[in-house]
Amino acid sequence: PRLLDAAGVREGMRVLDAGTGTGTVAAAACARGARVTAVDAEPGMVARAALTAPKAEVLPAALPRLPFADGEFDAVVGNFVLNHVGRPREALRELRRVTRPGGRTAVTVWAAPPAASRPRAVACSSPAAKRPAASAWT
Repeated sequence: PRLLDAAGVREGMRVLDAGTGTGTVAAAACARGARVTAVDAEPGMVARAALTAPKAEVLPAALPRLPFADGEFDAVVGNFVLNHVGRPREALRELRRVTRPGGRTAVTVWAAPPAASRPRAVACSSPAAKRPAASAWT
C-alpha cells in the first residue's frame, strides 16, 4: 500500500507495475480501481501475476526497454525491480519515460549494505518537472 500511496494510485488511473513478480502490487492497484498493466521478464511470473491480478493486463516485458509510448501511464510502480536489473539507472529512466508529464513514478529498493534491514520507497514526479519531487522513508 505505501508504494501505491507514494505513486498516488487511485481509481481510474492508468498504472504500470514494472517487474510485477507474483502480481500482488498489480492486484492492490486493481483493488483501488486503477486500470493496471503489469509486466515481468520471467514467463512464469507473468502467468502467476495473471492469476493473482485477473483484472490487470499482464504482459512479458523487461527493463530497460518497455513496449510502451512516452507518457502512457499516470503512475508507474516498481516493487524491488531495480534490484534485479543490470542497469538500474537506465531502468529508472525508462520508468520515468513511460510516466506522463505530472505523473508519478515510485519504486522500492533494498538499500546496500546490510545496515538497512528495511526497504525504502522513493517517489518522484515525471520528467517534465524541472526538479523532481522526492520522498523516501525507511
